[in-house]
Amino acid sequence: MLPPFPPSAGFIRVVKVHLEHPSKGAIEVHGRIFVGGIPFATTDTELQTLFASHGAVDSASIVKDRYTDQSRGFAFVDMPNEAEAKMAITRLNGTQLGGRSLTVNEAKAREAGGGGGGNRGGGGDRGGYGGGDNSRRY
Repeated sequence: MLPPFPPSAGFIRVVKVHLEHPSKGAIEVHGRIFVGGIPFATTDTELQTLFASHGAVDSASIVKDRYTDQSRGFAFVDMPNEAEAKMAITRLNGTQLGGRSLTVNEAKAREAGGGGGGNRGGGGDRGGYGGGDNSRRY
């Protein structure tokens, strides 16, 4: 039990909550293919056409930067037939597209709570005594 603080004391009560997550079982990924190393000028339609020569394709989507809308150089292709998906992986991995070598393999399931990235640095103070001549800085 936390000690009571009067509201007028200016304290903020911090409460930690521990949640139990269900075990992270393997999520089966049928026919979801990761395609890396694609040229930045490649379109979803071109990628879908490339994989359609190896079987039925539900979708092909190139991952784009959310701010610039530029391709990030990789994509995901969904194929409904697992045997066709495996055959496409075998035949297309290492092939050339637009002068770049493709990396094609089965997509891995995302970890729960992942994503983000970005700046993980703490920033803040660089240390030192804070005085001195700033005209010779760097």
